[in-house]
This record gives sequence, C-alpha cells and structure tokens, in this order.
Amino acid sequence: MKPVNVAADLKGLWAAIPTPFTKEGKMTLDPLKKNVESYAAIPMDGVYTTDSDGEFYALEIDDFKALVKGFAKAMEPTSMAAAIGVTWSHTQGIIDRIKICIDHGIPAVHVAFPYWMPMTLGDMFHFWDDLAKAAPAARWIHYNTGRSHLVLKGRDYARIVKDHPEQMISTKQNVVDIVTIADCIQATPEV
Repeated sequence: MKPVNVAADLKGLWAAIPTPFTKEGKMTLDPLKKNVESYAAIPMDGVYTTDSDGEFYALEIDDFKALVKGFAKAMEPTSMAAAIGVTWSHTQGIIDRIKICIDHGIPAVHVAFPYWMPMTLGDMFHFWDDLAKAAPAARWIHYNTGRSHLVLKGRDYARIVKDHPEQMISTKQNVVDIVTIADCIQATPEV
C-alpha cells in the first residue's frame, strides 16, 4: 500500500469500495480482500472506503475499527494508495476514526463536517484546529457537500491551508455550482 501524504499522491484513477454486508445486515470482511484484489488487477491508483458509498453512518466504532483493519490488511500487498472516510455526527467521533486509520497506516481521510447540527464559519475553523491538534499525522480530503450545512468557498480553503498546510491536501467537491468549484481551485491550486 502506498501512503498518501501530499496532494500529488491523489492523482490517477481512484475507486470507492463498498462495505460488504451479509443478507442479515452484518458487516463481513470476506469479500473485501477479493474486491481489493480485483481493483489491483485493473490497476487502480487508489481505493477508498466508508465515504458516502460505504455506509459510514451505520458503522459504530468497533465495526469501523474492524473494517479499517481488514481494509488495511487487504491493501498492504498492493501498490495502490488508500483513503478512508471518517465522517461522524460529532467531532470526537471523527477524531477517534482518524486515529484508527493512522494506527493502521492510512493517514489520508475523507472528512465531512459533523452532520447533525449546522456549523458556523468560526466553528468550522476551530473544527480543523481540533483535528490537527488531536491527529497531526492525518491528511485531510474535505468532502465539500451541501448536506453538511456549510459549503466552503475558495477563501475558506485558503485559510485552512494557511493554518494547516500539511494536513489539508485535497477536497472532494460535491456541489453542482461550477462557480464554487472554480473559486476553490483558483484560491487553493495546491489542493
């Protein structure tokens, strides 16, 4: 597995890998290794899990830990890069998930804001400060989506990159407004 530490590590073809569940709704890791091997045979440059494709919202911390362990083990013999979504309903839950990823050799994490309560712009900057303090080895790929009640603009990313240049490495734009996307690219081309 190739670690992701800078924006340049995110190039190429990346694929989401769904979280495998049994018919009874229990997570199972048996198909995960086979699916990773199939991706490696294509080959892919990178694979990520537990974002909006991976039922992140349905995995309590013990299941999340098991999935990360299984995903890291399946990715280890490959030359593909890995990333994991760590979104949760509160900041501490996100931090706990980030630490699990780092402990398993996957510093690149997809982060969306806690999704239950709207966040103010000032709170948003404190959120990133909290993540950086708790897990400085993490490398963030921000999931910029309107579902989080706060869509970031280029000036917001510029400030985050200024405050946390090593951590904020990319953004996953899930907005339909091309002006917002262009604004983000123009303000932070390094991301």
